[in-house]
Amino acid sequence: MFDIDTIFIILGGFLAGSINSLAGFGSVITLYILMEIIGLSPSIANGTNRVNVLANAFASTVGYAQNKKLNLRKIWPLILIVIIGSIIGAYTATKISDDYFRIIIRVLIVFVAILLFLNPKRWIINESDDLDLNWYILSPLFLVLGFYGGLIQVGSGLFILAGLVLLAKRELFAANALKVFIIFLYSFFVIFTFHISGLINWKAGISLAISQGLGAYLTSRFAPKIKNANVWAYRVLVVVVVIIIIREGYMIFIQD
Repeated sequence: MFDIDTIFIILGGFLAGSINSLAGFGSVITLYILMEIIGLSPSIANGTNRVNVLANAFASTVGYAQNKKLNLRKIWPLILIVIIGSIIGAYTATKISDDYFRIIIRVLIVFVAILLFLNPKRWIINESDDLDLNWYILSPLFLVLGFYGGLIQVGSGLFILAGLVLLAKRELFAANALKVFIIFLYSFFVIFTFHISGLINWKAGISLAISQGLGAYLTSRFAPKIKNANVWAYRVLVVVVVIIIIREGYMIFIQD
């Protein structure tokens, strides 16, 4: 029989995989599970979370590739830039204390909410032009995004997606396919960095990775066939971010 914590882990991992596949920020759910349900410290939760992130990104990449949504033309130099940034970010993360980690998460939640509400229509564009990269803007930007992804991962998928949608003018699903493939590649380097620092609980990471990978694959495989799926992806993301902000505000209030 499954206890309530096990059920919460399975459902939470599946939901996180679906959200990450559609847009991003699913790591907030999995980090909450790792810290509050499984009981890991923030630093180890941050490292362990990369195992299910890798599974999520792999499953999503397969699903999008089967739908012929993965277009890698002109993208490889950008991927290399992100990988370099992620390695530097992961090394930096091994030196950050748990208290600073919690502060970073709270600040980022507010930032993501602002980003989502600034111009909702730009998140649901349906353009299908070839990827048009302005290297003078995207190169330093994606180096920073890679650093951030290696540092904490929470919201990095959303930020990469924002760069591809808002600057490179890709429609949401095409940009998602590129995003998850980029995360899939840099996650190998990030996991290695955390592993050698002893900051990964492999049992917890693999358990969560199974349900998250399943949610990511099913969503990436079938969501592109749903009418107005871009709109629903945005709405789900907004709801999750708002819930998280309310919860964090409540936790800060009761602590004070």
